[in-house]
Amino acid sequence: MNKMEELEICRLYREAKYQKMQERILADMYLCTVADIKEILERNGVYNQDGKVKGARNVKGRPRGSHFTKRKVAV
Repeated sequence: MNKMEELEICRLYREAKYQKMQERILADMYLCTVADIKEILERNGVYNQDGKVKGARNVKGRPRGSHFTKRKVAV
């Protein structure tokens, strides 16, 4: 694959809401294996070897900024 296709794969992966499912979709789109997609993502710094994604969304626990929404107002 050329560099433009690799960058497009990285962009589509980063923008995906469900990134695990996006790996299979990208493999089907570019006629390659999921392992090839993971290799491209690792090479471009999007996907680490331990399986964590750089810049991933906070989907577990307390939503971001929620500690600001429950302030007590002085009366």
